[in-house]
Amino acid sequence: MLTLAYLLLLPGQIETVDSPTFSKELQTDAVTATVRVVNLSKQTEGSGVVIGRKGSFVYILTAYHLVDRANRLEVTTFSATSYPKPWKVYRSVRLVAKADDMRDLALLRIVTDDPMPGSLSLCPARLVPDGMGFKALTVGCARGEAPTCLVDEVNGKKLVRRQAADKPAYFWEVDRKQRGGRSGGPLVDRRGYLLGVCSGTNKEKSYFCHADDVRAFLKGSGFDWLI
Repeated sequence: MLTLAYLLLLPGQIETVDSPTFSKELQTDAVTATVRVVNLSKQTEGSGVVIGRKGSFVYILTAYHLVDRANRLEVTTFSATSYPKPWKVYRSVRLVAKADDMRDLALLRIVTDDPMPGSLSLCPARLVPDGMGFKALTVGCARGEAPTCLVDEVNGKKLVRRQAADKPAYFWEVDRKQRGGRSGGPLVDRRGYLLGVCSGTNKEKSYFCHADDVRAFLKGSGFDWLI
C-alpha cells in the first residue's frame, strides 16, 4: 500500500498540511497562485504571486530585491495537474512597477493567453486583520522547488525601518524564519485573501510587506484596478 508521503509526490497531488483552519482547497489555490521567479542576470531566485490579469497581460507581485538590476527574468507556474513539476515557463517578463524603498515590492508582467493555474486577490482594507496572534499560510518555492504551504503564526503588524533616515513601512511579523527561495511569496489568510509578500528575515522571524502598503504601492503605480 502506498504511503501518504509517497502519494504527495505523485504528479497532480498538491502538497498540503493538515489544518482545521486552512482547507486543502484553499491551500491548493494558494500554491497554484504562487510562481517561481528567477533573476537570470544575477543567478538568484525566489517566489511571487499572480494577482490579476487584463486581456493577455498577467501581473505578478514579488519582492523587489529579487528582480533588482535584472536584464532577464524567468517566471514558472505550477498547476494542480502538473505539480510538483512546472506547468509553464515564461522567459519574456517585464518589470512594470517597483518600490525600491523599505516596502521592497515589484510588479511583473508576462504576456500570454494561457489560463493561469491560480490567482489571489489582495485582502480588502475592511477585512485586514487588526489583531495580533493569528494563523496564516505562508507559501513559497524553497530552494527553487515547487511551492509549498506552511501554517505560521503572525505576531502582528510592525513598523519597520533599516536606518533612521529611511521612510518606515508596515510589515507582518511571522514567527518563523522562511527558507531561502520563499522571498516574494504570499501570506494568505483563512479566507484565501493575500495579506502581503515576504521581504526577508531577521532573528528567526520573517517579515511580509503589509496589505496596506501593497495597496498604496499598486495605487501609486497606476495599478489600482488590481486591488
